[in-house]
Amino acid sequence: MNSAGAARIDRLMTALRRRLFSSLLAEAAARMITLMLLLFLAVWLFYVTGFSPVEARFVFWPLAVLSIAYLAGKYFWIPAMRFSSDREIARLAEEREPRLRDRLLSSVELRSVLESEHEPHFSLSMAAAGLDQLTESLEKISVSSVIGLESLRRAWLMALASVLLTILASWTYSTSVKTTLAGLFGDGALASYYSGSVNFIAGDIRLLYRYPAYTGLPDMELSGGTGDIEAYPGTIVEVSVRSFEECDEGRMVMKSGQEIVLDRKDAHNFTGSFTLLDDDRYRFEFDGEADGRDHAITVKKDRPPAVMVDYPASELEEVKESDIIELSWRMEDDFGLTEAALIINYDDGSKRIDQRIELPAPPDTPKSHAAKWLWDLNSFVFQPGDRVIYRIEAADNDTVSGPKTGSSPPYYL
Repeated sequence: MNSAGAARIDRLMTALRRRLFSSLLAEAAARMITLMLLLFLAVWLFYVTGFSPVEARFVFWPLAVLSIAYLAGKYFWIPAMRFSSDREIARLAEEREPRLRDRLLSSVELRSVLESEHEPHFSLSMAAAGLDQLTESLEKISVSSVIGLESLRRAWLMALASVLLTILASWTYSTSVKTTLAGLFGDGALASYYSGSVNFIAGDIRLLYRYPAYTGLPDMELSGGTGDIEAYPGTIVEVSVRSFEECDEGRMVMKSGQEIVLDRKDAHNFTGSFTLLDDDRYRFEFDGEADGRDHAITVKKDRPPAVMVDYPASELEEVKESDIIELSWRMEDDFGLTEAALIINYDDGSKRIDQRIELPAPPDTPKSHAAKWLWDLNSFVFQPGDRVIYRIEAADNDTVSGPKTGSSPPYYL
């Protein structure tokens, strides 16, 4: 059965629920601001008395998470469960507003009876008339008088006091406050810079290695490191760095005298690149001021190929000029093999000479390769009784420094 009183109750309960949860949300926000700022000020005081802000973050962040969980439970989960029904909200309203006692809860229950599908043991028309009579004066009651703002007002006054206290500390002790902030967010270099313990003016160094094509290596990005550079020769190194202060110009200054002007992305961030060829050291300079650290540049060595002769595995003490010897060998390299050759040292009748015989090249520059070759001694003029020295030599695919060669141990005929 429709009733004017039921409509009034619906409007009142909707307004009470909206006001209740919005006030809880606002109070939770104020409490959160207060707790976070007080936690920060506590860490700052610990730093002022000698503790490290970088280590303090392991206390600050767990406490911050616990505070958030506590406020979420107190102002969201528990109210959501407690005030899920109009009856609970009506009870709360009657506790806070004496004029509602024995009227609002009765009105909510009468409305439930009128909306029920079950036939009651009393007259519905009389219940509707009673509900209308109970709710006539409810419209004159202000929702704000029921959901008071005193608790919310106190919460925001505490938040305002915390904000003013933090501003005062930041204004009076700006260096230590900035050090604490940098430490809480894990930037130890920036915290050290603000504290004045080291002359750091550069941080957040990121390196991108673009290796030479012959290596077959993918690009590699490094961040959060010391800024030391180590890569193969010919690698293009892209550097990005952040200046702790606003700057107009940045550069990398090498110990060898080379200087690389960095591109300015904004007042703090700079980028640059160079091709790695030799060992060196470098440091950053911003607006003519040098960073207090220097960084190593190390060229990684591209190893020469390794060669092993499998057969003959030992010295052949006596051979004939008409013999054909089957040579079997293996080669390995860190990036790729391109050539193989047989190097022979023997007496040509007047002096000892070296002769180079090209062997079949490994296909597709593999990193490892095994092969065989028939050595026809009849194709050479060896002196009777001569001791022939031979070895297998291989070359790699280094296109930057030039191919490097590796050789097997010497063997004898």
